[in-house]
Amino acid sequence: MKRFFVFCFVILLFVFISGCTSDTAYQQPSKVPSTPTLSKTPAYSAPAITQTQKAIVKSFNIGESATDDQLKVTLNSAKYMDKITYSSSTSVNGQSYTSNMDFPAKSGYKFLILDVSIENLLPDKTQRVSELLSFKVSDADGYSYPYSFYTAYLDKKFEGGEILPGQKKRGSAAFEVPINPNGLQFNFIFDLSGPTAVYKIN
Repeated sequence: MKRFFVFCFVILLFVFISGCTSDTAYQQPSKVPSTPTLSKTPAYSAPAITQTQKAIVKSFNIGESATDDQLKVTLNSAKYMDKITYSSSTSVNGQSYTSNMDFPAKSGYKFLILDVSIENLLPDKTQRVSELLSFKVSDADGYSYPYSFYTAYLDKKFEGGEILPGQKKRGSAAFEVPINPNGLQFNFIFDLSGPTAVYKIN
């Protein structure tokens, strides 16, 4: 009986270890042509990377679009700011008053403001996008810089959620990055098990 329990434990341990490993081939999105062509050509599909090949990550430039044939993402612009200013206006007895509130970046850092567009290419399905899960900024040294909740105070902030078929969302997102960053890049994760678009920022 004891040997039977030991045998069952070994089998369960083997199944658990097998489930924690992954041999999924690296995928990358395709580049959307800047000018549409009249002829119908099949969408470019990146070749699968075999175990003996070295995966080469193709990067995109600001202004270019990337797609996984379901979503199309475009990094429209990138700029730096020392602070984010929130303005609000109120009217009292016919008089208009405007107040400003500044949110400075922490010492040694500045805000990276990214203007991003995401379009749903599917004709019959709604898709959901989360800036918290899909937007990532990192540098050449491997450090990551999380999404800043000061984004809420931007004038035209990106608001995630559902995108109807054929519709798109556009807006800005803020990240706190070092004053002198080394090789910053913006990563848009299409899906947790799908491709990632890598944009060079500097």
